[in-house]
Amino acid sequence: MKKYTLYIILFVLWANCSNAQGFRIEVKTPDLPVDSLFIVAYDQVRKQFKPIYGVKYASEAVFSDNKSLVPGLYLIHADTNILVEFLISDYNNQRFSIDIKNNDAFFYGSDENNANMLYMKTIRRYDQQIDLLNANYQKIQQSNASFMEKQAKVDEIIRQSQEINTQKLSYQAKVVEENKGSLLASIILSVMEVPQPPVEYYKDRTLYYKYLAEFCFYKYDFSDDRILSTPLAVNKFRSFNEVIFELESKDAIPYVLDALRKSHQASPQQYYDLFDYIERDFGSIKSPVRKESLYIAMLHYAIDSTYIDKYRKRRYLYELDIIDKNHVGDKLPNFNLIMSNGDTTNLYDIKAERLLLYLQNPDCSTCKKVREKIKEIDAVLAEQKITVLTVYFENDKEMWQNYLQNNAFSHWMHAWNYDLTIEEKKLIDIRSIPSLYLLDKNKIILKKDININELEVILE
Repeated sequence: MKKYTLYIILFVLWANCSNAQGFRIEVKTPDLPVDSLFIVAYDQVRKQFKPIYGVKYASEAVFSDNKSLVPGLYLIHADTNILVEFLISDYNNQRFSIDIKNNDAFFYGSDENNANMLYMKTIRRYDQQIDLLNANYQKIQQSNASFMEKQAKVDEIIRQSQEINTQKLSYQAKVVEENKGSLLASIILSVMEVPQPPVEYYKDRTLYYKYLAEFCFYKYDFSDDRILSTPLAVNKFRSFNEVIFELESKDAIPYVLDALRKSHQASPQQYYDLFDYIERDFGSIKSPVRKESLYIAMLHYAIDSTYIDKYRKRRYLYELDIIDKNHVGDKLPNFNLIMSNGDTTNLYDIKAERLLLYLQNPDCSTCKKVREKIKEIDAVLAEQKITVLTVYFENDKEMWQNYLQNNAFSHWMHAWNYDLTIEEKKLIDIRSIPSLYLLDKNKIILKKDININELEVILE
């Protein structure tokens, strides 16, 4: 029994030593007029490449450390110029050499990286063939040939293009199979093109973008966190957001929740990264393309997730408490006001065909800039019969009175929520100041969280 235990201890020690063996990469180059060579890694947090190791330039240079490289995509830079890229798939076998010459590279001791070099060359040839067909298409369109002649040539280009794409997909599938389990396989899967939708989908914009949303992640492997150490994950998330941007919230919600569900089931880190990326574009109060109902659906999904850290859950609950109110079409809650002339009233008693409600802190620098921007379109507001009402909702009477005396535009209405019910009872979704709401005469919300840059467009 003791002997068996000893074997286990020795095995664990051996495994730890193997994982801690570090890396050694020898780089051979022809003589270059540079000072240094660098290993450059992709920073998951900042979403950019940064140097992590550097050596003085020599035609035979060595990078080494007793710590292993984290699996991911790396570059070798000569000063700031890229010489070659290489992949690290696991914590073993991080000892190889790279022979770089004639704008080519060969890896000794790394079959995966040789496969990657061959893959990139082959894909480049396929892409060049497609580029040539595109150029021929442009020439045909600009030619003086008859419609029938043009159509015959275009049909042939389409046939050739489809054949090349079929060959390309077949080749990619072959490389994936030959390199199963490697980072190279995951990278190829992440960039494989979405199958073409049925022809009728091109006639219906919503159907077309629904199709792209459904298939955006069809080959992407959410379970492989190594892909986060490459730019490909964020590129995929960006492509997904570009498709979601083209859909109405009600149409986008099922596809966003499905993508979150797939990432959620596979990897906490990919789930968080995807959620954050979608939230930045469609949930942030600062985003001009935000989709409120989509973000609310995302928050509900996140709060019900099986794993979510307590800090995120607290933030999501807070966000949901603020945002899940005052929707377009709702009537804004009433609140008490004291006007600049000293009269007390409430929001519902203010008579206006339409009301631009401007919730602000008079001294905040952004509020001052936005006030000036709104003033520039006073003529448009008057033409549209829109009354501007500024509302201060915090507890500093002296600040408000100073604002009335020195900064308030005389042709606007100005008020203070003197009993502080807006803030204390959280009557209004105010995630940042200033906050702009456009109301009709019955105080029904026509538009909320208006970005000043989109105000003129909304008015048009």
